[in-house]
Amino acid sequence: MRKEPTQEYLKECFDYVDGKLIWKERPIEHFSTERGWNHFKKYLRKSAGWNDYNKHINGYYRKIDISSIGRGFRRSRLVYIYHYGDIPAGLFVDHIDGDTLNDRIENLRIVTPRMNSQNTKKRKDNSSGVTGVRFDSDGRKSPYRAVWIDKETNQRKSKSFRTLNAAIKHRKMMIDIHGGYTDRHGK
Repeated sequence: MRKEPTQEYLKECFDYVDGKLIWKERPIEHFSTERGWNHFKKYLRKSAGWNDYNKHINGYYRKIDISSIGRGFRRSRLVYIYHYGDIPAGLFVDHIDGDTLNDRIENLRIVTPRMNSQNTKKRKDNSSGVTGVRFDSDGRKSPYRAVWIDKETNQRKSKSFRTLNAAIKHRKMMIDIHGGYTDRHGK
């Protein structure tokens, strides 16, 4: 079997309703045993990925296990495949509004890893208090470093500064020039 389910296979398994995948009655061929097929029946017409005692883990719904493939998938990825088919290798499904529990198709898009990093929240281990500006404590004269993505080369660029304010100002200017960052980046 493939690494990911096909759009056709997902449409045999689910109905899509308002961002949710609802289990449909599945053919016995989807299961390795009749016992597994009979056990599955308790999930009919229920939302896949939902778990009453642990609604979500790490900000996402629990992975949806597709037994014939032998692994679980994020609901957002399955919703995207359900609507549009295969996702090219190396690309991610991104939540446009930043809400990882909002798997409505109009809130999902395919992005490169670089694009995905341009709409991330501020990390908890951020040492400067500003996303894209870091403190390099290696005894340099210019310990603050501003980091951004150059839109023309799609490469990560950086520049050192003596003060935090200068690094923040430069990074903001580079983001305005190069774009590609969402409004929620670094918040």
